[in-house]
Amino acid sequence: MTYKLDFLYIVMEWDIKNNYVMKNLAKININYLSALVLEDQLVKRNGKKFQYSIGVGSCFAFMEKNNCDKSLLVNLTFDQDKFLRDMYKKYQSIEQCSHPFTEKWFIYNFRKITYKYSFKPRMLVSGCFKPDMHLLFKLCRLRSFCDGSLYTIYKLPTRL
Repeated sequence: MTYKLDFLYIVMEWDIKNNYVMKNLAKININYLSALVLEDQLVKRNGKKFQYSIGVGSCFAFMEKNNCDKSLLVNLTFDQDKFLRDMYKKYQSIEQCSHPFTEKWFIYNFRKITYKYSFKPRMLVSGCFKPDMHLLFKLCRLRSFCDGSLYTIYKLPTRL
């Protein structure tokens, strides 16, 4: 099984662990935000994609979640919808070894995108850890953090 990681930096592969927070970040005591990882994502720590990398690290981020269902509205024409469906059928979400087309080609063929965006989320990057720190994870019962803003099962102890 292969896993996709988010970026390569200083000979290490990095996986961003983003958690959505159901409150305004300004109203949360950030000292209580743990480094949270879902159980099924812990297996990524052994999934190096590049042989020359020294391992897989994680970067912890928290993003405000909007309660509004209509924060982004995209209006597609019939031709745009058909274009996207045809592209999906052709590539079927299969990872490509090289770019199958250029951005310029896509924009030219897709045409103008019409959208309305009414939410401006903020992100807080709280920390990161390297592969030798994975042993610090421990299983905890399902619990909430930050006064009910987050729920998880796994966590990294706040005191190392």
